[in-house]
Amino acid sequence: MKKKFSLLRMVVAVHAALLVYQLPAGAQAPPTPQAAPASTPTSTSSEVANKGKVDPKPESQAAPEEMVVTARRVTERLRDIPTSATVIDDTSALARGGITDVQELLAEAAGARFFNTSSPVSSEISIRGSGTSRGTNADPSVGIYRDGLYVGGGGLGGRSFSRMDLFDVSRTEVLRGPQGALYGRNAVGGAINVMTTKPGKTFGGFVDLNYGFDIERKQLRAALNMPLTDKISARIGADIIDQDKGFFFNPDNNVYFDRNKTKGGRAQIRYEGDRFDINFLYEKQTGDVPAVTFQVFILPNATFPRGYIQPEYTYPWNFPPAAGQDITSSIIQASYKFDSSTLNAAATTRERTSFFQFDADALNATDLARLRSEGGAATTDPNATTRTDDLTKTFTANVYLVGNKTGALSWLVGGEVLDQKSNLVGSTGRTPTAPNPAIGFRSPSTIEYKSRAVYGSLGYDILNNLNATLDLRKTWDDKQFSSNRFDRTTGLQAGGSQFIVNASQTPTNLAYTGTVGWKVVPSVLVFGRIGSGYRSGAFNTNLGDSRAPKVVPPTYDNENTVSYELGVKGNITRRIYITIASYRTKIDGFLAQDDNGCSASNRNCPVASTPFLINAGKASIEGSEFEINGRFRIGEGSLRLNGAISRQVGSVTSGIFNGQSIPQLPETIASASVNYRMPFIGDSTLVTNLTYQTQVGGVRDFASLIPIATRELVDARIAIQVDGWTVAVYSKNIFDKKFQLFGTNTTRRLNEPRLVGVQVRKQF
Repeated sequence: MKKKFSLLRMVVAVHAALLVYQLPAGAQAPPTPQAAPASTPTSTSSEVANKGKVDPKPESQAAPEEMVVTARRVTERLRDIPTSATVIDDTSALARGGITDVQELLAEAAGARFFNTSSPVSSEISIRGSGTSRGTNADPSVGIYRDGLYVGGGGLGGRSFSRMDLFDVSRTEVLRGPQGALYGRNAVGGAINVMTTKPGKTFGGFVDLNYGFDIERKQLRAALNMPLTDKISARIGADIIDQDKGFFFNPDNNVYFDRNKTKGGRAQIRYEGDRFDINFLYEKQTGDVPAVTFQVFILPNATFPRGYIQPEYTYPWNFPPAAGQDITSSIIQASYKFDSSTLNAAATTRERTSFFQFDADALNATDLARLRSEGGAATTDPNATTRTDDLTKTFTANVYLVGNKTGALSWLVGGEVLDQKSNLVGSTGRTPTAPNPAIGFRSPSTIEYKSRAVYGSLGYDILNNLNATLDLRKTWDDKQFSSNRFDRTTGLQAGGSQFIVNASQTPTNLAYTGTVGWKVVPSVLVFGRIGSGYRSGAFNTNLGDSRAPKVVPPTYDNENTVSYELGVKGNITRRIYITIASYRTKIDGFLAQDDNGCSASNRNCPVASTPFLINAGKASIEGSEFEINGRFRIGEGSLRLNGAISRQVGSVTSGIFNGQSIPQLPETIASASVNYRMPFIGDSTLVTNLTYQTQVGGVRDFASLIPIATRELVDARIAIQVDGWTVAVYSKNIFDKKFQLFGTNTTRRLNEPRLVGVQVRKQF
């Protein structure tokens, strides 16, 4: 750790020397922090008017250090906040052709990882090694926020963003490290806040058409901004994707696993007065999304003497794969400026209906007959199926008052309410037999979650260039859980008392964050930070198969974290901005994933395993991060460079997994994005963009300790822009790299092959 901290001191020294040569642009005194209207920064009229328009001189746009963020629920410059954060603005997103999924969203953020289960209803985000919970109904380990309001949690689909969440976005803030004091539950690894573009006072909009050749994917995205009066404006938009084909095929049912057919629409209306600002949003998304996808990959063993390996992209399941997600959301945000403070209020209702289904044995009767002729798979049932349906309703309200900074003192106080209810139904199918005529089982469960919190922040300028801030949050949680299991044939309760569960949890939590920020020179901030967070305890709603070797425990408690961080951020030259941070996180009640021991090669329980969570004791994670943003003039063109790399290690320090490495924690995560713009023919501009991502090291899970496959992806895009038009050709995974996204002893999930497409976009 000493070596990491000495690196920080070296960067500061180098920068101080460079200042003798030239002061960086924007080195003036930082602006006074302002309240973030309506719980999140609402785009100004000028931002909306200019959103997405072609700028022939991109260096005139806001540099990274001048970007405005609301990481501390007040509007500040990125360079002035004493925390590690990445901002993905609309300029960066459009340089890559726009962002439609979370994998693209996190491509430029250090320490962030998207765990892609192939379906958005079960995929999840991890920051700084925060735990993944694939296949369970656990709360996320990263705070999921939309316009400053919590939208995560619940059953399916609550550990990542939906497609509509990423539509028509002004910017996204990725905050690293525990954010429990100001953001609350489940922000143990960090928090991600997606800000929707709000209506503005200038007429404009865009239409974006996109076609992917290999999978015949058709996409339409469009938005229109309309001023109605001098104080009232409206914005409407639509996001449609129509894709019947895909890369992964199920011949038995003539469908593609990764087909995607969704429609989404949004309408907003906003009143902007001198003191009062209010915005109302309503949106809806509905349709089919990619299904859970995996290939059976079994090497020869006692159950499968010759092994069983399905083709890489064709999986003969006799039960059709499918997934869907419908989301209806409304958000209201308001702010009122008093003479000495600003009152902010925001609330959201979100109804999310999700389902997915898959073939639990992942084979058909023909393959089973062949395997049995070879002396294997005797107990496998070719009609074993799994389906999960979830309806989650969420209401969140947040109110806080921010005082205008007077002298050396700054403050805010607030409160939050969360009410969430999830109704889940897990269904299994099987072949009825004389001893057991049941066609399967139905397992309904209900989770009710009520949370109340008060929070506050107090900052004090010890010196003109030295500030200390303390944030506190007190939270009261109440969770209720009930579940049962019924025979689908008779409708009677089945499985015994093991499957009748009524449980409750009423934990409280006091989260804190203390930061010190020192402006060693006007453009460099050195900061230290200690912060706590908690991941809400909950319930294992899927209790699995009664034949399983392990019994699934119905409940688990909160996971609590404390993180220590030291970092530096700022300009080392006029055109190069960096962030460096080192951290250590201690975890108590570490949430570890186990499974019930079923698998295709288990003769006693030959179905897909059921994952579940337990509190596995204490754990520790430490790491370091480096981000760089550069802007350079090369010839007649301009170059933008974004790079990020993080190194992290973690281990369990007590309990049943003591001494083992934390799973799903790559040792290295790195990315780079290069965007070059130059004058082309006439008034047109040629734009090229390359994005590189890689992950190296780590293990998959506790059970097997199989290494995580190394991943490398390169995306490329070339476009011509003129008079508000953009015509582009792009390629995802341009070198057609193949690697495993995930795997067990009997299955594996592959990444998508190369995709080539075209895009036409019109700004007006």
